[in-house]
Amino acid sequence: MARSIVRWPARVAAVVSMFAAAGPASAQFRHGPRIGVVRSDSATIAWDTACSAADTLLYGTDALNQKATEATATTAHRITVQGLAPATAYQFQVNSCGGTSPVLAFTTAPTAGGQSFAFVSMADTRGKSDAEDLKGLSQGFKKILANAETQGGVFVMHVGDMFYGYNPDQSVMRTLYDKFKTATDGVAAKIPFLVNPGGHEMSPWKKGGAPATDWSTVELFREEFAQPKVLDEYAGTLFSWDYGDTHFVSIDTAHFDPKATTANHGIGELSTAEIEWLEKDLTDHESARFIFVFGHHHAWRQPDSKLFYLGSYTPLLRDAFWQMLEKHRVTAYVCGHEHRTIDTLGPPGGSTVVQWLNGNSGAPPDDPNEKPVYEYTVWAVTGDTATAKVLDDSGILQKQRIFQRRSATSSAPVPGKEATP
Repeated sequence: MARSIVRWPARVAAVVSMFAAAGPASAQFRHGPRIGVVRSDSATIAWDTACSAADTLLYGTDALNQKATEATATTAHRITVQGLAPATAYQFQVNSCGGTSPVLAFTTAPTAGGQSFAFVSMADTRGKSDAEDLKGLSQGFKKILANAETQGGVFVMHVGDMFYGYNPDQSVMRTLYDKFKTATDGVAAKIPFLVNPGGHEMSPWKKGGAPATDWSTVELFREEFAQPKVLDEYAGTLFSWDYGDTHFVSIDTAHFDPKATTANHGIGELSTAEIEWLEKDLTDHESARFIFVFGHHHAWRQPDSKLFYLGSYTPLLRDAFWQMLEKHRVTAYVCGHEHRTIDTLGPPGGSTVVQWLNGNSGAPPDDPNEKPVYEYTVWAVTGDTATAKVLDDSGILQKQRIFQRRSATSSAPVPGKEATP
């Protein structure tokens, strides 16, 4: 099959050029700077350091003539700068503990509709065990990261199961996050790199054992990734943002709760609070050209699958969630959990919303007899179509599907259709 390349806009190419020319960061920087959610008027930058300090972020369009300084000393740094101009390239640099980062850049989102752009989704990059992941994440995932940089996009969304996890030892989990961030720092310095939590990193127990109660996987995730808060309980995992007139939503299907009465303590479930927030959020964005919702666990599974999913423990909430997606004409629900790419699963009788399951970006196959095939998705939005291109870890096009713009008059979107690579 032919290699498919989605060209980056000129403003994003400029970011890559600037990054390539920058010198090495100070040894004080353990991770980052990493670009988080970028909106039309704000951007979040995060970095981790070896020393504790109140760091300063310098930024500007033509020169580093503006600054934001943290109020308190920390080793996990997060600054969100506000009042930015839309569709504008900004340079930035971090001063920390006597050292400086390279001069990097981001471009704010446009407010105008009809923009052509691309974004990247991937999921399930864990190994077969913590022992394996502690040595470094899989070569398949590393190849995907290297290839994704050439494919372009205005952000990357990783839809969970970063590493094996399932561990009650907080120090081990911290080291696993360290390995993941080391692997992704290069991409996150160039374009926003967002993460939706999966069950493996949010489960503080070994299979068959009792969960740890002296620390919180939810709080650890929030510490590791600087992402928006709309509800206190779901800070960093439940939020939305826009790129022009395309709307994006992150929901939390892996919210560990030691007090939960279900067997998985909230992993593989949705909550009433999330459903209520999502209803309001989607209602507020009825005019969007496309709407994409991200969550780790799939809502629908293959008939012969024994893997738990959103219908396993709270099927009524799963049904309410899916009915809401249909009601608001959501383009696609992008998820992982199963280690394969499938876009044909849905409720009995079919659905106008596509479940885009792309959970094989470096993880072992669900069937140990299968040969590993590592894939991710590049989404190209142009005019009234959005094209999802499934690429392997060498950037070779495996399949694609075309989605039409949400209808302004009907109660459901025009269903997507298969397209020949």
